[in-house]
Order: sequence, then structure tokens, then C-alpha cells
Amino acid sequence: MDTASGIGSVATRIGLLALALGAIAYLITRHRESLRRALSTTPVLGCAELIQTTDPPPRAIVVGRTGPTPTGPLLAPISGKECVWYRVVVMSGGPGASRRHRSVYRSSNPFTVTDPTGAVEVAPRLADRYLFEDDLYHDLPVELVEITSLDAGPHPDVRDRLRQYGFHVTGHRKDVCEITEYRIAADQPITVLGRPRRGPNARALTTARGICGVAGPPLDGLRTSAQYHAKDIREITRGVASGGAAFLTAGLLLQVPDWLTG
Repeated sequence: MDTASGIGSVATRIGLLALALGAIAYLITRHRESLRRALSTTPVLGCAELIQTTDPPPRAIVVGRTGPTPTGPLLAPISGKECVWYRVVVMSGGPGASRRHRSVYRSSNPFTVTDPTGAVEVAPRLADRYLFEDDLYHDLPVELVEITSLDAGPHPDVRDRLRQYGFHVTGHRKDVCEITEYRIAADQPITVLGRPRRGPNARALTTARGICGVAGPPLDGLRTSAQYHAKDIREITRGVASGGAAFLTAGLLLQVPDWLTG
């Protein structure tokens, strides 16, 4: 193999790798575009308007503040603080164990989004989805969430408390655990995008197919963030794909003479 053919082989591999990365970037671009489109085209309704409409849209945006259900606020199991939603993540395993077990426990009570016209229930699983670009890197709506983390240790008292909440904590009481509690307090600004449905007490917002979730920033900020991120990712995708195609084409051309004489 001569030098040109060797360079061509390397360039071909680089081109194929770049095209693979471009394909991944394309999937990310589709998600960003879907998020931008959902935030821009989904109707924004007040709570009273959503409650009173007899023909709600497939998805709706409600902007307001977080509030508890009529049954009252929740008590987060680790911190004991009042909240409207919580998630507890337990990483456990024996001392020195290389494999850890991850358990996730969530509140099952709906909370509400309130505005000057009324209140609408929000399904708790919507809090596991998010609408702000920066939240994608944290896997939760960070501007809404307060966090309590415990140092690694056995924590038998905490495990007992979780069991009192109805959560089954796997493993031995002496296992080393890293426990983190995420919670949303009442009276926090919130933007909710979900599917309207008729709940047991009133109109509620729940998860929908595709884009849905909650966020802390105002709706205008969410739209601006989604627009700029979609544009940036689109340009990166085009650049990576174009570069990959150029490397692949050049690499194949450099190897043609070697193929013809081989």
C-alpha cells in the first residue's frame, strides 16, 4: 500500500466516523426542532379557560405557580420539608462492591399550577419531563428543584423512613447508600406543557406523546432558548455531515489507483 492509499484509508475512516456523528447530531436536531415547535405552536391557556373549555386541544401550555392538591402539601421523606413533588434516588451496595443498585422513588400525588383565574392539576410524572434546554443536562427541571444529598453511609434510619412511605429499599441495612432527594416547593413559577384530560376533581394536565413537561423559566425565555439551541445544533449537524462526506470522498478517491492496480 503506497502513501496516498494509506492516507486515503485513514481519511475514509474519519469520514465514516464523522457521518456517524452527524447521524447522532441529526437525531438531536430533530428533538430540538420538536421542542422549539411545541413551545411556539402549543396554545397557551389560563386555568379557568382550560377548565371551562368543552373541546380542549391535544396539548396546552399553562403558566403560573406551583401549588399543592386540596389534600394539602407533601412532606419530603429525606429532608422533611413541605413540597408539592419529590423524587428520591438511592444508590446502594455492599462496602467495596463494584456494582451499585439504583432505586428511584417518586411522589404519586398530583400537584397544581395556579394563576389568577384558578388552578389545574398536574400529573406528578410530568415533573420528570422538562422543557428548558439546560435541564437536559441535569435530567430534571433545575430551576424548580431543591436538592438534599446525604453523604455515603449505611443510613438505616433513612431506609426505615422510606419504607414508611411505602418504598421498598433493596439490599442489606448495612449497605453503603448515597441518597439524594429532589423536591419542588409550593409557590414557585412554573410553565407546564401537557395533555389536558378530565381528572377526578377537575381538569388536569398529564404526559403526552412527544414533547411535554415542566420548567422554571418564563415561556418567552423557553422559546428563545429552544430557538437558539435548535439553530446551533442544526449548524453543527450540517458542518459535521459536510466534513464527513468530504473526508469520505477524498479517502475513496485516494484509494482508487491502488484498487485499479491491485
